[in-house]
Amino acid sequence: MADRIMVSFAGPGSGVGELTWGQQHIWGAMQALGETMNMVAVQELAPGATIGEFAEMLRYYTSRFQAMRTLLRFAADGRPLQVVVDSGEVPLEIHDDVDVPGLVARQEAAAFDYEREFPIRMLLVRREGVLTHLVMVLSHFATDAAGGFAMYADFAGRSTAPVGMQPLELAGHQRSPAGRRQSNTALAYWAGLLDRVPARQFRDPVPVDGPRYWQLEIESPAMFLAIQTIAARLSVDARTVLLGVYAVATARITEVNPVVAQLLVSNRFRPGLSAIVSNISQTGLFVADLAGITIDEAIARTRRASVNAYKHAYFDVVEWKALLAAKGVELGSYYNDRPSPMPQSTVTAAPPLDVLRAALPQTSAPRWTDLPYFNERLMVTIDDAPGAVALLVLADTHYVPRPQMAALANEMEEVAVAAAVDPQTPTKID
Repeated sequence: MADRIMVSFAGPGSGVGELTWGQQHIWGAMQALGETMNMVAVQELAPGATIGEFAEMLRYYTSRFQAMRTLLRFAADGRPLQVVVDSGEVPLEIHDDVDVPGLVARQEAAAFDYEREFPIRMLLVRREGVLTHLVMVLSHFATDAAGGFAMYADFAGRSTAPVGMQPLELAGHQRSPAGRRQSNTALAYWAGLLDRVPARQFRDPVPVDGPRYWQLEIESPAMFLAIQTIAARLSVDARTVLLGVYAVATARITEVNPVVAQLLVSNRFRPGLSAIVSNISQTGLFVADLAGITIDEAIARTRRASVNAYKHAYFDVVEWKALLAAKGVELGSYYNDRPSPMPQSTVTAAPPLDVLRAALPQTSAPRWTDLPYFNERLMVTIDDAPGAVALLVLADTHYVPRPQMAALANEMEEVAVAAAVDPQTPTKID
């Protein structure tokens, strides 16, 4: 059993409104996956930490940020509405002599009661009367990681400046004539691009023995070096190069061109949204024809295609789903470049072939993990690792068998190394 202290809060702004487009997006993903998607952070506490200071932290977060004092209400048709309250109480829990990793695992899996529980949990761990750890849990429905960092930055400076855009206000703007124009423009772009999507992107499903959903993970120093080299040569950022390499490798392995993928886009680049505490990411549609050109030109094309995807990833999700249904298109491929900072290249010339080839044996052995569920056909996720590109390939093996998953990871590495050595390397795509 844990001790529980109720922390009161009061803040400006309250009311009932539609979900923002970003909230629509993340709520749909949570429902499709059947996952909490909770974000959990752990902090080891310095000696002398007190319960009172964390009660004040919790009060600050819930008073200042509407997202932290939002509940859901479900209409008769199941449609969720956001309900922002201006005052209330939220619990601060103190757990004695518990295993911290176990507590974290339980909190990752414990769904919020969205109609009755505010989307923030703060738990303190105490050993022999001394506070040792803080476990902070945020519902992914309430905010994304960038919003969580914005909250912490405000608290660290004890900011009392106006917060700026809050989710309820944003939902109202999105329903305004200007918001409707934005959504209509984005969906018109999608409608036109969907007509270019190949009718078949994956093979017909073939059942396999054993687990159906798998994740493959590798770390590649050679890919990291190659990507940095190409980025320096083309004067573009490394993540642009990574997207181009992914697109070329995918077209080669699947033998489908143009390449089609959904991109996860953070809309924080839009005016007034950089520091919003909410979930602001949506899906962008990426389509690129890479036949008969060099990899350098493929990178330039994918850059243009990605800019258009980012520009048009801000729309009413309910209407977007209706558009997909009307077009009869099922988009099953996802590319997710997690927004962590990859250092800018300091390489000014391509290293010799033997240097890049020498890095290839340093690629980690593949690590396979079977997944309980996966709601796409294929997803490639890019993470950072020290001196390497961390590459995760997730797939429904009824559509993308494990050998093809491994081939895609290997092909990305090979494409990057070849293009780093020779700017005239062709895509080898018909």
